[in-house]
Amino acid sequence: MSFYLDTSFVVSAFSKETRSLEALAWLDSHIGLDFYTSGWVSTEFASAISLKIRTGQFNSADLSNLQNEWTAFRSSNLRNVVIDNSDYELAAQMIFASNTGLRSGDALHLAICQRIGARIVTFDNGLDRAANQFDIPSTIP
Repeated sequence: MSFYLDTSFVVSAFSKETRSLEALAWLDSHIGLDFYTSGWVSTEFASAISLKIRTGQFNSADLSNLQNEWTAFRSSNLRNVVIDNSDYELAAQMIFASNTGLRSGDALHLAICQRIGARIVTFDNGLDRAANQFDIPSTIP
């Protein structure tokens, strides 16, 4: 089985959040399986961490450590999915077809998962509901 780690999960795993311990425990219990990510996750991760710095939750030393940890984890444990034009098209179709309030970035995650046949791992309840609506396997650890 393959898993696509979404941004809410990655941010929890690499920064101190309410569900960080759950994220780390889930990763530990699934080591050896296929994990995927995309450039979009990295972009959203950077945005989330940048917000934490601007709001004083992290300092510049934290930023450097988080960047190094994320880069090392990504290169050692994750397969990068290159986003295809068809992913954008499918994401747009999902947004139009969804009554869940699906956001563009989340629809892109789901489109990627559908294309590669991966289960999405998320802490986002709305994304989980949308995944279920489109018959995309999802896990909230």
